[in-house]
Amino acid sequence: MHKRISQIFEFILDIGMSIIGIIMVLLFVRQLFNVSALIIGPHFESNLPEITDGSLMLFLFFEIIVIVKEYYVKDAHLSIETFLFVGITALVRVILIKHDNYVETLMLSLSVLILILTLVFYRKSRKR
Repeated sequence: MHKRISQIFEFILDIGMSIIGIIMVLLFVRQLFNVSALIIGPHFESNLPEITDGSLMLFLFFEIIVIVKEYYVKDAHLSIETFLFVGITALVRVILIKHDNYVETLMLSLSVLILILTLVFYRKSRKR
C-alpha cells in the first residue's frame, strides 16, 4: 500500500517537474530573443539596464532548467548544493540590479556570504 502511494506521488512529481522544465525552456528562449532584440536594436546604450536585467534573468532561467535536468539525471534526487547555487545567483542578481540602498545591499551581501559559507561547510561535511 505504501509503495503504491509512493509511486503515485513520484508520478505526480515527475509530471510537475516536466511541466516546470518545459515552461522554463520556453521562458528562456523568449528572454533570449528579447535580449537579442535589445542588443541588435538601434538604441543599445539607452537599453543597457534592460539588457543587463534580461541577461541576468537568462541565468536564473538557466539555473532552474539545470535543477530540472539534475532531477532526472540523478533519479529524482536534488542536491542541496544546487539550491544553494541558485540562491547565491539570485541574490547576486538582485545586488547587481538594485544597489542604490546601501543597507539593503549590505544585507544581501551578508546573505550571499552565509550561503557561500553554508556551501563550504556542507562540502566539508560530505568529505568525512
